[in-house]
Amino acid sequence: MIDFSTTTDPQAVAHHEAMLLGAAVGYGDGTLATLTRSREVAQDNGWTDVLLALRRVEVAHARRWNPDRYADLLALAERESVAAGNDASLALCVLRQGVDTFNAGDSSTFLTDVAAGAALLRSDTSPVLDRAAGFFTLGAALDSARLWELAEESYAECEALLSTFRGFDPLRRFLCHNRAEVVLMRALALAEAGRITASVDAMRDNDEIIEAGLANVDVPFSVSRIRALLAVARRLTDQPVDQAEVQALVTELRRHADEPVTELVLQLLPFDPDDPPPPPTTHESLFHTTGLLLYAQGLGEARAAPDLVIEAHRAHAVALADHSWRSRRSVVEGVAASITSYHTSEDRERLARQVVTDPLTGLGNRRALDAMLEEQAGRQMVILVLDLDNFKQINDTYGHQAGDAVLIRYGDILRDVVETWTRSDEALIVRLGGDEFIVLFPGGSLERGRDLVRAIEEELASQDWSEQTPGSTPGTSIGMASGPAGSDLLAQADRGLYDEKRRPATTLRR
Repeated sequence: MIDFSTTTDPQAVAHHEAMLLGAAVGYGDGTLATLTRSREVAQDNGWTDVLLALRRVEVAHARRWNPDRYADLLALAERESVAAGNDASLALCVLRQGVDTFNAGDSSTFLTDVAAGAALLRSDTSPVLDRAAGFFTLGAALDSARLWELAEESYAECEALLSTFRGFDPLRRFLCHNRAEVVLMRALALAEAGRITASVDAMRDNDEIIEAGLANVDVPFSVSRIRALLAVARRLTDQPVDQAEVQALVTELRRHADEPVTELVLQLLPFDPDDPPPPPTTHESLFHTTGLLLYAQGLGEARAAPDLVIEAHRAHAVALADHSWRSRRSVVEGVAASITSYHTSEDRERLARQVVTDPLTGLGNRRALDAMLEEQAGRQMVILVLDLDNFKQINDTYGHQAGDAVLIRYGDILRDVVETWTRSDEALIVRLGGDEFIVLFPGGSLERGRDLVRAIEEELASQDWSEQTPGSTPGTSIGMASGPAGSDLLAQADRGLYDEKRRPATTLRR
């Protein structure tokens, strides 16, 4: 068993230090200075895995302090991981992108990224430090989507890897907290859905995990948060709660500025029936619904005005909470099946394709775009940037399912026109996100680009959209640029799109 805190292997020490740098809570100027020095040493010695770890630290720094560079650095980290054959490093990049897409509301891409990341982490040829960090990140990603059972499995994988070496203490502390919180969040959701026995069993069966989180004395904030969730879980499952402890928790949580959990814990204190507190306002979904339930219960126990109690119970809507739980279970099962299929598949080419494919349309995604722009750097190219006019109105009028159908059909039309018109295997069509698409045509001239725009507009205008959007026809805007491939050309085409959108619409109208 290697001990990274005492080993004399300089590469192992450098890798461990890079991972510790990435696990730091804050990233300031000191981080960049350390990065520069560490990268010089790693480059001089040819330590590829250390360089990859340092690149990921740079990505994390940019995400917080320099967001304009974040996407480019993340794409670079992915390409470097692929070139080095470090699957765990690639998984860490894919999972970071997945969390970003989930936060942006793109759950389909998130699920694809999670499944791909999980499969990549199964490679036992990657450094154990990277794999441990990868399974921790996977668990955190699943936790953010309320997929707690799968998050628990990922955290268990991380713990198993951590048992094979000594060191990386920050990750061990974070793991203690996250495992305990995942157990308690699942218990809260079970209790809120009326599954009291299952909630109690979940806490009892995972008592050691909860105790480990409470023993995490190096992170006081972590302990306070877990104690708070445990108190709420006990209250929801009709177990005794110490009011003095609750009051102390409120003081601690306010000191740590943890407003969502503070609001939740406040509902455990007795209510004044003549002057009840306002209902919780946090937007964190589970904390919000659980807080509303506790609020309704507190009003009832305080014998507040009946209309207040009735309104509080209506706001909580237990039936909707139960429906939410059932829906969440189906998502858990679907993601678990997806991950299993990745684990059992031996077709790595299929995995590689899916990492660069938009799951909704089957077109390329941002990774495919970045890869082509890098491969074709400096070569003559036509770039089209397209989007649907008033796409939000389509979603609002006909629903998101109809909106997805429009996006799929729009992508199919682009694919058919580009393949037929260019007769080039090199042309790439990408869904960048939402209703924004990009066409890359290597070798194309400005005149050929204009012809391609006309061909797309004519084909789109000739289509019957009554099945997707009865009574109306989607509109589109197209920006174009021609020149040497690179980010500047893409930005030029993007500006062309916005110039086009400012003009009165003349295409795709009937």
